[in-house]
Amino acid sequence: MKLLILTQYFPPETGAPQNRLYELALRLQDMGMEVQVLTAMPNYPKSEIFEGYKGKKYVKEIMEGLTVHRTSIYVPKSRDIRTRLINYFSFVKSSYFFGKKLGKFDFILCESPPLFLGYSAMRLSKKLNAKLIFNVSDLWPESAEKLGLVSNKFFLRLAYILEAKCYQRSYLITGQTQGIVQDIRKRFPEKDVYWLPNGVNLINYDPIDISQIGFRNKYGIAENDLVFFYGGILGHAQGLELMLRVSKRFEGRPIKFVLMGSGPMKTDLLELATELDTKNVIFADPVTRAEMASVLQEIDVSLIPLRKIDLFLGAIPSKIFEVLAMEKPILLGVDGEAKELFISEGNSGWYFEPENIDDLEIKINEIAKSPELIRSYGKNGRAYVAEKFNRNRIAEHFYNYLLYRLSGTSTEEILNRVPGSVTIVIPCRNEEKHIAECINAIYACDIKSLELEVIVVDGMSTDNTIGEIEKLQKKYPSLRVIQNEKQVTPVAFNLGIIASKGEYIQIVGARQVISKNYLLDAKRILQGNSDVWCVGGGVVNLYQNKESEIIGLAMGSSFGVGGGNFRVLKKSGYTDTVGTPMYPRRVFDEIGLFDEALLRNQDDELNFRITSKGRKIYLNTEIQIKYYVRAKLSNLFKQYFQYGYWKVYVNKMHGTITSVRQLVPLFFVLGLIVGLSASIFLTIALWVYLSWLSLYIFLAIVFGIYSAKSFVKGLRVALVFPVLHFSYGWGYLKGLVDFVIFRRRPRSTASNLSR
Repeated sequence: MKLLILTQYFPPETGAPQNRLYELALRLQDMGMEVQVLTAMPNYPKSEIFEGYKGKKYVKEIMEGLTVHRTSIYVPKSRDIRTRLINYFSFVKSSYFFGKKLGKFDFILCESPPLFLGYSAMRLSKKLNAKLIFNVSDLWPESAEKLGLVSNKFFLRLAYILEAKCYQRSYLITGQTQGIVQDIRKRFPEKDVYWLPNGVNLINYDPIDISQIGFRNKYGIAENDLVFFYGGILGHAQGLELMLRVSKRFEGRPIKFVLMGSGPMKTDLLELATELDTKNVIFADPVTRAEMASVLQEIDVSLIPLRKIDLFLGAIPSKIFEVLAMEKPILLGVDGEAKELFISEGNSGWYFEPENIDDLEIKINEIAKSPELIRSYGKNGRAYVAEKFNRNRIAEHFYNYLLYRLSGTSTEEILNRVPGSVTIVIPCRNEEKHIAECINAIYACDIKSLELEVIVVDGMSTDNTIGEIEKLQKKYPSLRVIQNEKQVTPVAFNLGIIASKGEYIQIVGARQVISKNYLLDAKRILQGNSDVWCVGGGVVNLYQNKESEIIGLAMGSSFGVGGGNFRVLKKSGYTDTVGTPMYPRRVFDEIGLFDEALLRNQDDELNFRITSKGRKIYLNTEIQIKYYVRAKLSNLFKQYFQYGYWKVYVNKMHGTITSVRQLVPLFFVLGLIVGLSASIFLTIALWVYLSWLSLYIFLAIVFGIYSAKSFVKGLRVALVFPVLHFSYGWGYLKGLVDFVIFRRRPRSTASNLSR
């Protein structure tokens, strides 16, 4: 895959000490993706960074193997709205002019703000035949409006229109914080929004391996001085004037305040420091990314402020991660999500109220008296970011996410597949009672351990499911867990398939227990017949209570679910769908992954694509799945209503009815409605209606007794049949109304879990 990162701000080797796009690009490149960056010349006036690029319209650099294209940009001498707009749009123009010559890409990732760059990104996306990923690190223009940077109502209205257009044109939207993600999802619920947080490369920031480079000596900082350090962009949002003003309250004490970086506010901050005549503030020269870790070795606390506006309640400054990785605590002036994560949960520093100089002074005094707490919070911080914000892991998850979003693209050359091996994909959410039994049965199968991989795709479980899996991981090294933030079954399937290494993919439900011969026999059938693209086994019901047993008997009856259903077939042979399927990987390479728009019937739809290509689905009754049947009739009703509802969606998608038996419940419901209506007006219709109902009740009782092998239990089974038929038929009818007549999107209530 090829990715072009489009961003106005991207540091050279000496620039902003941390840059998340730089790190993300390097990690994606390490995993085999071809990454290039299209950015502007460093554009800070009176900056030593800018000097090396003056007078040039285009520069190509290689930074740690990463190709970076820099194009011209207008550098304003003032910060009024007119010059800022010229600054933004000059790069919009130059980035498109040079970018359209770079060739084809699979993706363009555009960093916002500045929002205006989205215009160039949309045009380049079309020109380069690339899918647009709109990466939002700040909700602009909302932040500009609340910071007072932009007040013109007409201009703001245009900016909000552009923002909406950028989101709507995007193939994928990524948000830096959960606050940003939730805000965009709320306003644009139809778009796919992915959380792409900041993080840290722990290898580059390891306090054990990093040595000092004489940072304190260079700036005359004494060994016993307590150093409060800010490293990053010197911009409007940070409110760094507070740091200069509070420094005056500590003059004469062994405390130093260090600011490192460049940005639009650097000149103003230097002028303010002169005006205040500060004696304990140091403006340090920017350093390379490689040197930054050594600088952090010699500081004590990182001071991280932001302005006090509601918008920043969802902000997480990127500089936090490298600081904590170096076991240095933070003094955080950011409320909301950052405070909750790194102070309340991570216990890695102190919090002061944003823009409150008195509270900041109190916290600095507390820190000065607590050298042991500085060390303790520092250790907490590294442990926390190592667990939650490992940049390599973040990049790997994002890379896999892009792979499965491409769906039609073969991943054989990219991922390390193991010939003959089987990957088990288990979609799972809140299954602490069943997951261990499911996984133990898989590892008890007749298959070599080296050929087996198990991936649990967890839908953000809120019970102890993960705890149960972690116990099993000590026993089974090939057991992995990946997160399914969308909590949708087909997404879980696709995430597992893309992350897998097996030549064969086996789907197993968390409440299913497969027989010992299941994997080996299913694989042998696929290996022995190239026309067979899917194999499944017979179903043996497991019951949770007496009601569950009655439901299971009804679902195992041909009268209940149809004679062609895999649940009732007693002989091996070809069919139109199976439960607990195994597929050869080539299936997904040739016809794509599961359709994520289908919250039900996604396996039926994939199997329809298989049979439409002339391939076969095989039911092998000699391999079996034990299945925990739903324990309540209300859950059964919801389950079959959703089956019927989503079946219409599948039919409309393919322009055909995938199987005739699916129409029987629909005619049952229509018969109830039409017959009852006609009976009100016509006596003969009443007799026909009653005769038809009597026949249905008679057949239900006969098949119920036959299934239960007991008269009393059979009558209870007979009562379940109408639930199965009416719920499916009613769901199908609702689907016809929504999808065919009114052309609506699927109802949200039709996707709720039925367990």
